[in-house]
Amino acid sequence: MLERLDRYCFLHGIFRTIELGAGKDGTVYGTSRGTAVKVHARIESYTRERDIYLRLRDRRVRKVWMFNIPRLRDYDDDGLVLEMSIVTPPYLLDFASAFLDVRPDFSQEVEQEWQRNIQESFGDRFGEVMAALEALERDAGVILLDIHPHNVKFE
Repeated sequence: MLERLDRYCFLHGIFRTIELGAGKDGTVYGTSRGTAVKVHARIESYTRERDIYLRLRDRRVRKVWMFNIPRLRDYDDDGLVLEMSIVTPPYLLDFASAFLDVRPDFSQEVEQEWQRNIQESFGDRFGEVMAALEALERDAGVILLDIHPHNVKFE
């Protein structure tokens, strides 16, 4: 993965700096031009996240509710690399597991468990998180399901 990322950086005249985060879908690094680059492990998560960032860009969605959203700067389909702005809290991040336009058909039990997990993670701020998710779906057709304190930050 680093070889693909370094190729992207070389072609764009930048270099990667510190690791900003890592997860099941890929690793995010800072760059010398003050952006973040995410190199994906799998094409499925890359394509999903790229398409969501393109939708957000097309609809000029930069903020949802009170949360900042990274803006897509560039991408490389061959290298599975996304380059985006770095955002400060409050923010929503990581769209690799999100859906466009069509909500997955989860059972009522799964939906309730998902909401319980969000409530446990965010406590009194549960309503704000849910309001942001509803606004994101309404304004951009993005259904963000991977909700936890690393992807949704208040401060």
